[in-house]
Amino acid sequence: MKTLRRELLDQETHRDAAMFLLTVIAHGNDADDLMDASEAPAWNTHEMAQELSSVETLRGKPKVLIIQACRGGEYSLSTHSVLTQCSLSTHHTGVQGR
Repeated sequence: MKTLRRELLDQETHRDAAMFLLTVIAHGNDADDLMDASEAPAWNTHEMAQELSSVETLRGKPKVLIIQACRGGEYSLSTHSVLTQCSLSTHHTGVQGR
């Protein structure tokens, strides 16, 4: 996850892109963290959205994040965030585990 994070936040990765689309399927927790292979928190989904929206070479380009991750002890159908040029909104569907 650390390598992916570094690559996604690299300005050069997106220089020639017309848009950004990311789909992630991972384990998660009730703090909205994506977990790495050792089950340690790797990247918070809210931080991910904020960090990606601040990448200079993505400014003014459509950004779509689709994240499917559990959020605790119960099951969760899906979580997705949609980033637009002017707004950041997060939508959760499913059951949040507690």
